[in-house]
Amino acid sequence: MGALILKKDIVDKIKKNPDLFGKVFDCLDTTVSYGLQLLQNNDPKLTQATVLRIIRENLGVKDDSDLLEELETESTSEETNRTTNLIHDSQ
Repeated sequence: MGALILKKDIVDKIKKNPDLFGKVFDCLDTTVSYGLQLLQNNDPKLTQATVLRIIRENLGVKDDSDLLEELETESTSEETNRTTNLIHDSQ
């Protein structure tokens, strides 16, 4: 299982909402420029419990699962390719 990251639309909402942006990066105790870098890279630091709570409360989202997706890592991609090849070979 890969790391969890914010869904792209959630990152976009944070970028477009100055109030939410400020709350998230006050929570992380970061500068605006570093905050922008974290958003640009969709850094896993954005998935800390307190950050997710702030995002949920501000966007009216009930579950973290509505905010998060799995980052596909190289090993996850390799597993998917192996599984696909096994299925294809068995047909």
